[in-house]
Amino acid sequence: MNQILLLVDKPCASRFFFHECRRIKDTAFEGFEEECKLSNDILQICVYMEKIPDRGEDAEPISEYCEKSKSGLISVFDGLGGAGSAVYEEKDNSSHTGAYFASRLAKEIVSTYFKSHLQTESTKIQANATWGDLKAELEEKFKKRAVELDKNPSKIKSPLINRLPTTMAAIYFRENTENPKEYTYYPIWAGDSRCYVLKPSEGLQQITQDELKSQGDAFENLLNDSPLSNYINADIAFTLQSRKLKLEIPCVLLVATDGCFSYLPTPIHFEDLLLSTLDAAEDKKRWKENLKDKFQGIAGDDVSMAIVAIGWDDDFKALKRQFKGRYNSIKKKYFDRLDELNQKMDEFNRKIDNLTQKKEEHIRERKDLHKKFWEEYKSNYDRTK
Repeated sequence: MNQILLLVDKPCASRFFFHECRRIKDTAFEGFEEECKLSNDILQICVYMEKIPDRGEDAEPISEYCEKSKSGLISVFDGLGGAGSAVYEEKDNSSHTGAYFASRLAKEIVSTYFKSHLQTESTKIQANATWGDLKAELEEKFKKRAVELDKNPSKIKSPLINRLPTTMAAIYFRENTENPKEYTYYPIWAGDSRCYVLKPSEGLQQITQDELKSQGDAFENLLNDSPLSNYINADIAFTLQSRKLKLEIPCVLLVATDGCFSYLPTPIHFEDLLLSTLDAAEDKKRWKENLKDKFQGIAGDDVSMAIVAIGWDDDFKALKRQFKGRYNSIKKKYFDRLDELNQKMDEFNRKIDNLTQKKEEHIRERKDLHKKFWEEYKSNYDRTK
């Protein structure tokens, strides 16, 4: 298929954290940077990058938290450029694809929905864990928006094109009031954007299933370009998948669009990307910059990711220290051997380059000899005149 946000805390009556963004230019991407302290024990980083400035089909991530209810939400949205390739004009004569509109509309609906639910009692959320009312709201507003946009429809007509297609991956999380060291969290998703948990002991764990027609595992899905089997849109029926899980802190929650992980060889490489950039950082800002640099080097798509680290009391050094063992473990178990093979391949490539250069030199020498020998030989050979 298929950020840098600078967020400013602005407390209001409901004690939400709303965010203002400042656009920053970049050579490879146009992006936004963001980092802020959500509460005394929650660290947050978001990354958002548009491969084509002002044409990104990912929406900026959501990251919201209510101190009063000790609950929050992180979410990402990836507009589908294939199915959503129809182009629509806006009132100011600018134009964008249906995928562009879809991801942003989904973000708006989900953000508004959870801003009210973040303040509700935990029992109300548990009773609503199927998120049926959120799905109904998405269906209603997507159909309404499609009708509005179709006043100036694209000339592209195809049964493969659906109006306003987008993925969604969200994690709603809430502290257990009876046990502050335990959190209940709800992954909610449609499509192949992913939700993860990252723990110092177990490492990276994917907690959502990629909704692809091939039904492969996370590694197979990196190798196969399979169509999606489910995604939010205005034309065909879709579902919101969800789970209810519990975990003890400290832990890291993470949501990401496929631009973050689909250009890596294996899911192991994604954990290594997260931990290597963390290990090389001296603070939150540098970790964010390290992630940005890595994604710029590998991503062929828009990139959207939101991270919350819970339970380290905003102590970045403690966070880094606790993941050091896991990073060293996967490096030794997987990447030392891969690095060895990569070094051998680099050596082979150098030898191949050297041999290729020598071969080209021999080809040129042979060509020169052909000409030289002919000049010597032709005086006795040519009797046509």
